[in-house]
Amino acid sequence: VEVIFVDAEPIHRPQPVITSLQPLSTSSQAYTIEDMVGITILVAFVAITLVCVAHSLISYIAFTLHLRKCPLFDDARLLNLLLHECDSLGVGRRPPVRIVSHLAAPAVFGLFRPTICLPADLIESLQADELRWILRHELAHIRRRDLPASVIATIAVTL
Repeated sequence: VEVIFVDAEPIHRPQPVITSLQPLSTSSQAYTIEDMVGITILVAFVAITLVCVAHSLISYIAFTLHLRKCPLFDDARLLNLLLHECDSLGVGRRPPVRIVSHLAAPAVFGLFRPTICLPADLIESLQADELRWILRHELAHIRRRDLPASVIATIAVTL
């Protein structure tokens, strides 16, 4: 500390302290077996998660592309039934109905623009009342917004 006298009163001015910066470690740090196992598990977890996310995304895109090629169901009886059921359930926008040949059961697909997918062989074997209940069921999924909830659940399960 340097002391300066001005008008007989000392002024203390601290001197800067200079220290040398030491590296955190002067030698390469060796990892223990526990560290290596932990890192390996973390890397495996991240890799498996990325593979699952990629698989889900590729499957979604592949089915979306396939669905575009599937014909729209344009039977007037079904469309009138669909409009009636949309009105009765309060579904604002009528979703398109597509005939999907390799589908095992009716389903709704599409996050932003839901599409009702019906198996081709099922349509031929159903009575009007049975078809009405299937449409109501699929429209209920749309009205309750089950698809966004399903996407969130799928992401949670993947992580």
